[in-house]
Amino acid sequence: MGGIVAPPGRETYPGGMESTDPIVGPAPEQAADGQAPSHGLPAPLQRLLAELGRELVDVERVTARPSRSPKAAWRLEFADGSLCKGRLLIDEPSAARVEAIAGRLKAEPGIARVWARDGAALLEEWLPGTPLACLEGAQAEACGGLLARLHALPLPEGEPAFAVGEEALAELCARLAGLCQAGRLSAAQCQRLEQRAVRLCPARGRRSVIHFDACAENLLQHATRGLVLIDNETLRYGPCGLDLGRALWRISEQAGARLLAGYRQAGGPAQLELLPFWLLSAQAASAWFRWRDAMPGAEEPLRGLWETAGGEPGLVALG
Repeated sequence: MGGIVAPPGRETYPGGMESTDPIVGPAPEQAADGQAPSHGLPAPLQRLLAELGRELVDVERVTARPSRSPKAAWRLEFADGSLCKGRLLIDEPSAARVEAIAGRLKAEPGIARVWARDGAALLEEWLPGTPLACLEGAQAEACGGLLARLHALPLPEGEPAFAVGEEALAELCARLAGLCQAGRLSAAQCQRLEQRAVRLCPARGRRSVIHFDACAENLLQHATRGLVLIDNETLRYGPCGLDLGRALWRISEQAGARLLAGYRQAGGPAQLELLPFWLLSAQAASAWFRWRDAMPGAEEPLRGLWETAGGEPGLVALG
């Protein structure tokens, strides 16, 4: 379990921007049996809160996941008025990965901080504000700059510097085949998309820290820190181009141009000439996972695939 470290005073980011930090307080309120009240939180989060030692007065669940997924997040309010986010990921390795990568990003104001971990549970800073309704204009450009800064981070020892194109192609084709079997793509569409993927497939693609879900609903405009990614459960090491593809397929062409302008200006290392392949990979991955997990908006990435493949919509859409 990662312990909670409460640094003296307040931390600052480069430029003097402040970060809230978890200051240890009085012992939490005791229930009738001598234990702190659970507030319906999973056991790992209860253990983290007990270690933090602050009185919890309000809990609000802030994510709604498909019933088959254990992932969830809560807004936690303490008696002194301070806030924190509690998060439960799908398993302990996923949470350990996020904790480790976030630990390398403490000087990056555009990423919400992770305070501590117990198993699959994380405590994170809560940032005030409302997620963006859409990503466009100057905020799209700022998002490109933020992704460029993530992608410029050096990889830890043992992480390969490049993704193998053949492996990425096999993964892409497997997802297209799954969508075809599910009736989301016709056989002809699947074949055309696979042929396109083979033509576009690079020999390799640069890898680094990637966010993997940089979209409007995971971004907010902070008063002092600028644009901040607040939902970071997908942090990982992977192809930079795939990270850009995941951001680009969900926004307009004009917004995409602004995002890439910000990325170039910040010196992002992704091989932008390979983006058509990674964009196709991102659309296929999103379509597959949204269908598999019965998530809302499953038709959105499919529309991009249908347009790329040409012809009629998928069989299920027609039915």
